[in-house]
Amino acid sequence: IVIQCIDIATSSTLGSILKRDRYMASNCDWLFNANNQRKMVIYAHNMHIAKATDNSMEKPMGQYISQLHPDFYVIGTGFSKGSVGIKRKNCTLSFYKEAVNDSYDFFFAKCQYPFYFLAFSLINNAELKTFISTKNLSRNTGATQYEDNVVNEKQNYRKHVLNKSYDALLFFKESTPTQIMSVFD
Repeated sequence: IVIQCIDIATSSTLGSILKRDRYMASNCDWLFNANNQRKMVIYAHNMHIAKATDNSMEKPMGQYISQLHPDFYVIGTGFSKGSVGIKRKNCTLSFYKEAVNDSYDFFFAKCQYPFYFLAFSLINNAELKTFISTKNLSRNTGATQYEDNVVNEKQNYRKHVLNKSYDALLFFKESTPTQIMSVFD
């Protein structure tokens, strides 16, 4: 891991971006095999766990892992509005307005439930199957995101095909940041 960090730190910006997910996948695979596991949970940003990307240069960690482990099951997350906790420089919370009209997040927020799990392989509705198979916008929340509408309303979104990126979606109409709990309380 130290050699990987040095390699990323001494690479160009593009080089480090291209290597990072490959190294994360390699480390996850090593942990999985070193512990003789049958199952493993990897919790990461949607763009890292995705099985596919629309950017031909950048291959996400999930794509590397799914090549090594074809039964790799990816659950993406989505939300319409709310706040998330992001640890970076001087900012720990980011607030989001309602999702933009032409996004997956906007569409899924119309459901009557405040949160739900949607397994794509179990969808029988033809219209919904077509929708998740069509390239569309979804939130791209992470350390490089911006407060809503600083530049334009779609700057925190990325375009992709939902059912090529993930096997399922865990959706929240409104998100709240994770609260760190003390084990001694």
